[in-house]
Amino acid sequence: MQRTVLEEFWATVDARAPDVGDQLAVWVHHYNWDRPHEALGGLCPIDRVCERIEMTPLWGDVDAACDETKERVQVREYAVKTALRKLK
Repeated sequence: MQRTVLEEFWATVDARAPDVGDQLAVWVHHYNWDRPHEALGGLCPIDRVCERIEMTPLWGDVDAACDETKERVQVREYAVKTALRKLK
């Protein structure tokens, strides 16, 4: 979304405007609720959310099903990750 924000929002507003935060909020609403997305087959993001709502578990269900002893810690730095693999 960063490129889209740069091209479709920031290119059209004055970043020093006192209401730029309000303008951004309006644009984000438009982006998520009104603007069709090619990557979503012409749907808006909210349409995709609604389409998948029945398949999406609520936080309580996810929390109840989580077993932290089975979770793998993912290290971000490649060098650290490689070194840790060698220790196993």
